[in-house]
Amino acid sequence: MVETKTSIDMTNNSDHESSMIHFTRVRHTISPYLPPPVLNLMSSIDSNPSMQNMIGDEPSMVLFVALLTIALMGKVIKLFSSITSGKAVEGLDDDAPEGHVLSELDKAKSDGKQEESYDDSVVLFGPSNSGKSVLFHTLISSPNKKDGDQKMKLPNTVMSLKANVSVVKNETGENGGGNSAAVRLVDYPGHVTLSSHLSSLLTPTTNNKNSTIRGLLVIDSTKSVSDAAALLYHTVLTNAKLLDSWEKKKDNFHIMVVCSKADETKTKNWRRIKIQLKTELEKLKKISSSVASGSVTMEGTASNEMDTSKREMTGKNVNLDDLSKNGLPMIQLSFVSVSCSSMIGFDALKSFVTSGEILTDNSSILSNAKI
Repeated sequence: MVETKTSIDMTNNSDHESSMIHFTRVRHTISPYLPPPVLNLMSSIDSNPSMQNMIGDEPSMVLFVALLTIALMGKVIKLFSSITSGKAVEGLDDDAPEGHVLSELDKAKSDGKQEESYDDSVVLFGPSNSGKSVLFHTLISSPNKKDGDQKMKLPNTVMSLKANVSVVKNETGENGGGNSAAVRLVDYPGHVTLSSHLSSLLTPTTNNKNSTIRGLLVIDSTKSVSDAAALLYHTVLTNAKLLDSWEKKKDNFHIMVVCSKADETKTKNWRRIKIQLKTELEKLKKISSSVASGSVTMEGTASNEMDTSKREMTGKNVNLDDLSKNGLPMIQLSFVSVSCSSMIGFDALKSFVTSGEILTDNSSILSNAKI
């Protein structure tokens, strides 16, 4: 029994010594390529008696290998998460990454209930955590709130996997003759895996020529606008099917860019957001033009694999005040800074949602302008 235990100990010691020899060889190999501060650190670790008692003869190399292993494992986990992110969101169908994002729109029909009538549709869209759901619930719970009203408590919201739908009625008679107009509000989720159905909500239908669709692009005014710019560029400004549908309808698609969280610190007003959005769109336009140029063959003939679902923006620079200069006369943008808690900009927002009118800001003088 004693001989067996001694044999095991000798084997373990032999393996440990072999590992230390490998660590020593590696240290001698990499030392010429390491900067002096790193060499000094390794020397101080190796000369520390407590480190030698705890780890062995090559404590600096053992720590280096351990840290390298942890870093590599982190990279692998991050890579695996990015690959599987399309199906890693709870509530999504594994066979259909988009899940049932539009199920709430058809819920009344599937339940056999009569759908509440409405005139126009307003679709809220934008990146995740931009404030869409808070804005949605504020509009449906406080439709008659005005600028300067007492601060209200914001609802608690979570990342949504389905589009929220509600019908808001303008009971104030502001939409002409005291008639109450009903508008369908759609809060579309901002998760990147759910973006493909958005264009169908923004595309006009031929069922009712008197109704129209308006968009609210919600941007967190305390953060970068790059994600919002990419969503606007790919879903609207270069979407050939959507643009063709608005051209056939002979109508304009109006989008109000809502710069949310206007009362928070480090917030940016709508003018600064507009400049940053223009800059990001011009970057995307240049990238898209470069890709399109690369699709032309060496003989100078266009490739047969060009993406016909996209329409390139024309013009040298992006003109957000007049997108007709970029070949998009059917798209019109307006901007407003909004805070749901302090009701900043709520008059302009409510006017656009309920009646399709905007309040234009000219040198701090507000005036009605119908779009």
